[in-house]
Amino acid sequence: MLEPVDRAPSSHRRYSASDVGWIQFLTRLRSTSLPIARIRDYAELARQGDGSSADRLELLQRHDAAESIRTIHRGIGLGVTFFDTA
Repeated sequence: MLEPVDRAPSSHRRYSASDVGWIQFLTRLRSTSLPIARIRDYAELARQGDGSSADRLELLQRHDAAESIRTIHRGIGLGVTFFDTA
């Protein structure tokens, strides 16, 4: 998911501000429960440039919709549990 990073003569990695921003963005994607495979898909699309913005948006919208459905199902499950114990 990351492009090769520059190295210092000591072989330590030298991350640019852009590298750090990309890592932070990938971390935020993961915090939304987006599967690693989908994050890889997103990263590949991002490497293709601005022409892939519609595909990236669609990928994120599909995830958002799926996550919303999971949230609703969890809520319904809690409701069923409430009625079962009443």
